[in-house]
Amino acid sequence: MLLSDCGRQGTFVIGGVKAKFLHPVTPGDQLVYDVTLDSAVRTGALFHGHAEVDGKKVASCELLVAIANYAVASPAEETVSV
Repeated sequence: MLLSDCGRQGTFVIGGVKAKFLHPVTPGDQLVYDVTLDSAVRTGALFHGHAEVDGKKVASCELLVAIANYAVASPAEETVSV
């Protein structure tokens, strides 16, 4: 499955994030992101990256993304009887 397949077909993305914020960022700062794909499989991917302001690293992270399909219930199936 490709990320372009995501949409109304009952696809969702789950992310696990390990982030470090190294320096404060203030309104008006221009953030530059550098993200690299470490590995990818059919059902997910692992990325790492960092953010910079004026060439100074202000944050870093590792991101684990899982992509899965699930059955979309029709509105009639979503009702609960009491």
